[in-house]
Amino acid sequence: MKKLFATKALALSAAALLAFVSCGGKKDSASASAASSSGSASAAAGGKRVIKIYRATYNTSAVDEKEVAAVQDAMNARLGELGADYVVDIRDIMNGEYGDKANMALAGGEVDLLWTANWWATIGTNDLYKGNAAYDLTSLLPGTRLWNSMPAWYWEAARYDGKDMFVPVYKEGAEGYMIKVLLSAADKIGGVDMKKIENAGPTTYDRLKALEPYMAKAVGKVKYPFVFAGTAMFYRFYLDRYDCIDNGLMSMIGVDQQTNELVNTVQSKEFEQYCTMMAEWGEPTEEILRYDEKCNMYSACYGVGLRPAIHPVTGLPIMAMPEDEIELGIGVHGESSGNRIKLPRSKDLAVMVCDI
Repeated sequence: MKKLFATKALALSAAALLAFVSCGGKKDSASASAASSSGSASAAAGGKRVIKIYRATYNTSAVDEKEVAAVQDAMNARLGELGADYVVDIRDIMNGEYGDKANMALAGGEVDLLWTANWWATIGTNDLYKGNAAYDLTSLLPGTRLWNSMPAWYWEAARYDGKDMFVPVYKEGAEGYMIKVLLSAADKIGGVDMKKIENAGPTTYDRLKALEPYMAKAVGKVKYPFVFAGTAMFYRFYLDRYDCIDNGLMSMIGVDQQTNELVNTVQSKEFEQYCTMMAEWGEPTEEILRYDEKCNMYSACYGVGLRPAIHPVTGLPIMAMPEDEIELGIGVHGESSGNRIKLPRSKDLAVMVCDI
């Protein structure tokens, strides 16, 4: 079982983040600055400290070390121009192993600044906050260049219990509200003015609707004129209006920023507009039905029970099952199928199930 180590962290995001961390005793929050918060920062040549940064690498087969080095060199050059008394050492880790390695680095005091997210296990913002492992930055941020670089509503959406415990990733975030146009697609469509789209109107609906002329021009030229960096869920696009209170992709309960009231966003005008627009943008109904029928034809669900299910109320097995037997076709809730056999070898079981 993974363990949440009680390290202090200054994290950056509600959906995607970075975090300054320091090991040891509890510190005053005023020490949580890039230059002075890190208890694990090591000495570098010239007396400058090294801030070790851990980042997750997505959508590639391997870490691009040349790119990482180029980014690190550019950051250190800029820090030198600003007269900073520290340099950065960037460690990129593949997404599949990032959680474990970042957690181990936190435990060993080997990292000062790390990327994380509210959906990460063990090192996520929820875990850091509940484990008292995050700095309270509420009094430190207002008025800084960092604070002024993002809208007030974005900071509000990233708060925990009304406090700024994390610094949210903004335009660089790989989330659904980020709309991207591939250069190859822009060349084929022609005349894509993202600035015009951004300034199309005061609401998210206005800006999304402004994409439609380009979508029409793309017909016959580009199949996917725009790329959404994440799932195109309502709550991701409407962060400037609703602070949804759950991490799940289907979160629909949130605080209306205009009224400061808790609402079901499914009942809002914005949700109706968004769903209507998504339906209009989607494939024709006949095409959707064709895909559904094809999926249904080639899909199947089959369960194999190695142990009996446990009743959630009594805590007892709902049926008896000898340790040397398994049950083929057991129900999704643990219902017995009555088809018991002696426990076979795994490869024989795989063949047996695939032949059903």
